[in-house]
Order: sequence, then structure tokens, then C-alpha cells
Amino acid sequence: MPKGWQVAQIVLVSASLVASCATGPRVVAPVAATGPREPGDAPVPRHPDGVFFDLPSALPPTRSEAHAEGIVLLREPISRDEALLAVRGYFRAFLSGESATLAGVLLHDARRLDEPPGELLPALTSRLKGVDYSRVSADAVAAYDETRVMTYGDLRPGHLPAAREGDLRPRPEPMREGDVLCVVPVRSPRVAGVRLFGNEVALLLRRSTADGALKVAGLSEEGAPWP
Repeated sequence: MPKGWQVAQIVLVSASLVASCATGPRVVAPVAATGPREPGDAPVPRHPDGVFFDLPSALPPTRSEAHAEGIVLLREPISRDEALLAVRGYFRAFLSGESATLAGVLLHDARRLDEPPGELLPALTSRLKGVDYSRVSADAVAAYDETRVMTYGDLRPGHLPAAREGDLRPRPEPMREGDVLCVVPVRSPRVAGVRLFGNEVALLLRRSTADGALKVAGLSEEGAPWP
């Protein structure tokens, strides 16, 4: 071999050694074996699989009704049976003569729907004074089977006059979508000559945000003995 060729080989090897020293040791990530494994082979280390998390998204506001578009959360409608149960509960609470029992079936902001307007509980409590309501049966005082249960859409806006006789009943101003208005005929408005109720009682019912119970949000009475 020519002497010049040997010198070239020595220079090439020296350059390779210098380059390897300059770059330092290389770290190579282990590659999992994909071929068949032999008995006695060391186990191939594996990393835990990744886990994807879906962040919770905010729920849309509940509605009583909606168009068939997007994602909506519908509120369970109030059935007639549930409404009549709440109506009976109101009459029982009133005829108990106890203001605390009466407060339990009213929303905290319940109000009168007729004139003069105002808070409902103080007005009803004042009617309990000096009257023996124990002589009256809650099951007999009202014609529950004849109760009209009307939704928000069953009533016309209160600021619009009726176009003709028999038009839709006006919607009470505080009524919201999802509420129902129950108009209850009273069979026995008087007991022993004392007027206890009006000829009909209109109860505005709404679900409580605290416990979901159906309670009285407003009331009006035709010919009621308000103090």
C-alpha cells in the first residue's frame, strides 16, 4: 500500500475520533421491540397510555319551550295533577289558621295580583284573625275538578284588551314562562254568614328554585274579603 494512502487513513481516523469527542456521548431512546420475543428476554419497559380529559362545559339555561336547534335544557312542564295538588295544599294551609303553615306554600316574594297590590302573606295573615276556620273542610270548600289550569301561552298579554267576548284571559304581569295559572271556583265562600273567600280564587303557581316544589307566586280573588 502506498505511504500516502496510509497517511490519509490515519488522518481520517483521527478526525473521526476528534468529532466523537467534541460531540460527547449520544443518548438513544430505547425502541420497543416489534419482532417476536425469545424466552428469557428482559421485559420491554412501557410508558402509561395518555389520558384525554374533557373539560366540563357550562349547561345552557333551562327553558319551558324551544325551537329544534342547538342544545337546550328543557324544564319539566307542570302537569294538571301536580297543579291541583298544589291548589289543595294552599286551601288546606289557609284553613289551618296558622300563618307559618300558610307561609310554607308561598314563595318568599308572593304577591297579590289584584288591587291593591302588595305582599301576599301579610294580607292573608290578617284575614286569619278572629275567624274559626276549623269549621270548614278544605276538600269541600272549592270545586277542584272544575279548576282551569292555564299556561303562559294560554293567556293574552295583560296590556292588550280583549278583542271580543270570551277572548283569552289576561296574563298576570308577574307570570313567567313555565308558570301556570289555576282559576278555582269556590263552592262555599261563606261560613255562618262570614265571607272567607271570593267567588273564585286565581293562584299563580311557580317552581321554587330552592327545592323545586310547586308554590304560590301570586293570588287574586273575585270578591275577596281583603281587610
